[in-house]
Amino acid sequence: MATTLEAMQAKIKKLQAQADALIAKQSSGVIEKIRELMAKHGLTTADIDAHVGGKQRATKAVAKTMSKGSAVAVKYRDPKSGAT
Repeated sequence: MATTLEAMQAKIKKLQAQADALIAKQSSGVIEKIRELMAKHGLTTADIDAHVGGKQRATKAVAKTMSKGSAVAVKYRDPKSGAT
């Protein structure tokens, strides 16, 4: 039996919807656990920001963005002489 492109696309769409539902279910469980732990220990999001440091988090985000190669173009290096 030949599988048609449309049939495969429909199956992919159905599987993606199932995956999205599973991710949402797992995420809500994790978020609830985090809320319980925060309530148990009397923590707020401000406590977390103070511990991590807002500026430090921003610096890490910028560093991640910069490390993707968008910051500085690589110079040409001659393989024989090593000159740029």
